[in-house]
Amino acid sequence: MNELQIEPVKIQIRYADLDALGHVNNSNYLTYFEIARVHYFNELLGKDWDWRNEGMILANSSLEFLKPLLIQHEAEVKISTLSVGTKSFELYYKISVDDVVFCSGKSVIVAFNSLRNETIPIPSVMREGLLRLQRSK
Repeated sequence: MNELQIEPVKIQIRYADLDALGHVNNSNYLTYFEIARVHYFNELLGKDWDWRNEGMILANSSLEFLKPLLIQHEAEVKISTLSVGTKSFELYYKISVDDVVFCSGKSVIVAFNSLRNETIPIPSVMREGLLRLQRSK
């Protein structure tokens, strides 16, 4: 299966994202990850995907802060797949500026049907896309 290349998502850092020290507050990094995740899944699955029947929920997130992001930085987020199970998968995120990594993180996502309020097996189309985003070793 060929590796899928999706362009990194550019992040517009806003004044509202900054803390008293003038750098991006730690709480905003998860939002940046979410913005990228929505973009990637729109690319993988299309904008007409039935998220209520074949959606997902965030089960766990972890971040590693390496350098502070500032208002003048032109940051971008790239996502890759670390692992794919039966009902869940793990994503890896990198926020970088000019190829220098400022923050990295991981999240565990669970396939979920919100109409029935239950976990589901990862839909085959989603699984195929996730496997194509597998992080190169």
